[in-house]
Amino acid sequence: MRLTRTIPIERDKLTADVMEKIALGESVTAHCENIREYDNSRGNAIYVRKNRPRPDGNTYQIQTSNLNSTVTVTVTVTVVKPQS
Repeated sequence: MRLTRTIPIERDKLTADVMEKIALGESVTAHCENIREYDNSRGNAIYVRKNRPRPDGNTYQIQTSNLNSTVTVTVTVTVVKPQS
């Protein structure tokens, strides 16, 4: 697997630590070589999004591509709708 990002990543694994270091507007893309890596990266990203919320209140957006075997994680601003 190969990770791409606007700044270098030490190990090529999409882990919670990598995801927590993503700044607002940045993204990390995992280019997976086989289906096992793809499933693992996708599962890790979904797990972190559900179980490890960001302290700044922003959320992770996960995009996957079965055709290219990629998993892309970006950080987006959480919009809170006012209650009426």
